[in-house]
Amino acid sequence: MDVPDTRTTIRTAVYEQGALRLSAPLSLPEHTQVKVAIWQVQATDDLQRAEEALLATGLVTPPDVNLERSKLLEPRLAELAEIYAVGGPLSDRIIAERDER
Repeated sequence: MDVPDTRTTIRTAVYEQGALRLSAPLSLPEHTQVKVAIWQVQATDDLQRAEEALLATGLVTPPDVNLERSKLLEPRLAELAEIYAVGGPLSDRIIAERDER
């Protein structure tokens, strides 16, 4: 197998009825030739299945793997940690933030 270069894209796919269905679309021009490597994975956990469903519906976009953590300012990281570390349903947090406006 060739060594991946900087243009490598990794997507999860499901094999159904003789075809691979990607978890998210690729940003490639039509008729682009690609090489495909297949790694069979075991059953995924709930969080990964939820992420794949959100990607498949287009509600979220895949993370930018080139984004370096050092580019984020520490105060913003602390703010995000506080927001997302809170327990309870995300819908409750969204409703609370709307009420604050």
